[in-house]
Amino acid sequence: MSPRVQALSRSSARNRAIVVFPHAGASPRFYSSWCRELPAGVDLYGVTYPGRDQLFGEPAPDTLVDLASDCATELAPIIQSSGSVVIFGHSMGSYVAFEAVRSLEQSGISVTALVMSGAEAPHFGTEQAWHRASDDDLVRHISELDVRSREVLAVPELRRMFLPIIRDDHRLVERYRDEPNPQVSCPIHIMYGESDPEVSASRCTAWAAYTRADWHVRPFPGDHFYLAAHTAQLVAYLADILLFHQERSRTIRARPMP
Repeated sequence: MSPRVQALSRSSARNRAIVVFPHAGASPRFYSSWCRELPAGVDLYGVTYPGRDQLFGEPAPDTLVDLASDCATELAPIIQSSGSVVIFGHSMGSYVAFEAVRSLEQSGISVTALVMSGAEAPHFGTEQAWHRASDDDLVRHISELDVRSREVLAVPELRRMFLPIIRDDHRLVERYRDEPNPQVSCPIHIMYGESDPEVSASRCTAWAAYTRADWHVRPFPGDHFYLAAHTAQLVAYLADILLFHQERSRTIRARPMP
C-alpha cells in the first residue's frame, strides 16, 4: 500500500503548508506537538510510511527511491492546491523528502523549499549495517540516539511490534545512494544538532551541492533529536522559510521586464 499524507493541523487555509517526512521508525505523530506552534495560515501535514500507524502490517518498499516516488504521488495534489509548501525531512526523512522532491520536479511540480535535518549528504553513503544487527544491538543503538525510545523498546510486545519497522527503515537508508544529476531546483535549508553523534557539520553542509538554487545552514544545540527540545524555535524557523521564499517569489514575478 502507498504511503499516506495526512493533515496534522485543523486549519483549512490550504495557502501555506509544511510537510514532514519522519525519521526511521517514526510516524507523523512524533511531530503533532508542532501544531501548537503554527502561525495562522500555515497547515502541517505528515507522511506515514508503510508499516506503521494506519498502515501497520503493510510491507516496506524495495528501495528508498521507490518509497519516495510513492510519497510524491500522494503529495502532488496538496502541493498543487497550496500557495507555498516547505518540505521538511529529519534523518531518514531527509533522504525520502529529497527523492520525493526530485520526483515531483520531474513531473513539473515545484516546492517552495526543502529542509534537510540530521542527515549527511547522500554521496557519502554509510558503512553502517544496523538492518543486519542483532535485536539487542539494534535496540541499544536506537536507545542511545533517543532515550525516549528506551522505555518503549523495553516492553516485549512493543519491541516485537516496532523493531521490524525500524530494521526495514535502516535497510532503506543503508542501501540508498544518490543517482546521477541529483540536483533539485528549489532552495535547500540544512539543519543539524551540534552534538549529533550520527553526523558531522561538514557532511551535512555538503547538501549545498544538491540544489541549483540558494542554500542555507542552521545548526541547533543538541544531539540527533535536537528538534524535540526546540519545537517553538524550529516551527518558527520553518514558517519564516515559507514566508521568505513566498515573498521573494512574488517580488521576482512583479519585476518589470527589461
